[in-house]
Amino acid sequence: RLFGGQQRSQWSEIKRRAATLTTWQFHRPDALDSLKETSISQDIWRDEGGVINKGPFPPPKTEVRVQKILRNDDTGEATLKITPVHGDIVYYETGGAEPTTSSLKLDSFNNFEVSELKCKFICIDSTGQHEKGNSVPWTNTITLKHRVFQQGDNWMVELKASPNADIRYTTDGSDPKTMGASYSAPFPAPESSPFVLALARRDDVYSFQEKINVNDYRKKTVKLDPSKKAVWKRRHTNLTTRDAYAFMERLKKFEGKAYGVTIDIQSNNTDQDISYTAADSFALSGEDFFNVVKQLQSVMSGSQIFLSIECLEFDKAQLLLDWIADAKSSLSPGEVSQ
Repeated sequence: RLFGGQQRSQWSEIKRRAATLTTWQFHRPDALDSLKETSISQDIWRDEGGVINKGPFPPPKTEVRVQKILRNDDTGEATLKITPVHGDIVYYETGGAEPTTSSLKLDSFNNFEVSELKCKFICIDSTGQHEKGNSVPWTNTITLKHRVFQQGDNWMVELKASPNADIRYTTDGSDPKTMGASYSAPFPAPESSPFVLALARRDDVYSFQEKINVNDYRKKTVKLDPSKKAVWKRRHTNLTTRDAYAFMERLKKFEGKAYGVTIDIQSNNTDQDISYTAADSFALSGEDFFNVVKQLQSVMSGSQIFLSIECLEFDKAQLLLDWIADAKSSLSPGEVSQ
């Protein structure tokens, strides 16, 4: 009645009719707004810029959702979870080509391992009820690692990109993206160079810029400005329940932020597990970390926790130094950047 026999109507017009039509029953003032919120959240209605479309709607096209579960930074190989939506068959191509039904067919949705830099996926509905949607691209990350070692009187810098990529570096503080020399083998850092900047690139995909403080290695000590922000690039992997909770306590106590977080909750009685993987750019505070773990554990009682964290960030380096003192640990040269 309020849509006036139409599929679409302005929301303001629907509310006007409810207030003026004598054939419309009395209702609470917020009843229509509640109905609108419920109907839109369940995709019964759709809000098209203030115009409510109540359907019927054509069947949605197929989709593919791609989630990174694990990544081996030494090899560049990633383990993906592929979820077909409105379909049941997934095809893929590597290297950026568009996939078709003649492409490689995915056999496992939960543990698809790929070391390529780029992939594209399409989903097909074998029943024919849903039209094929657009392909979904996935891009791997490039991890750039370094090693500094002494060779005679020289301090040598060794660089490695996973997967393989072109590495550029500078020793004078200039931007390696535009001014960098091509890396081919370990090179000596000049005495006048306090740090080396390096970057890896392939197929328009860039690694994070690596800043290597060579002077830290020369002095064999880690010196930080306590008032400046610090990024601790030490990986914390496979922390089980007791160590996991100790880690989260410190993260909360010393106001750190965790990046590259993976949380696995595994049942002690069955082979079931729950995994949570945060995007590389998404930060979890100590409080957030506790809330996510508790929420996951509440779903599966009697479970074991496994945590993996790529790096930590502190607004002030003094907080990192306090963490190290509390943990009775030490920092290694080159693993902290400011």
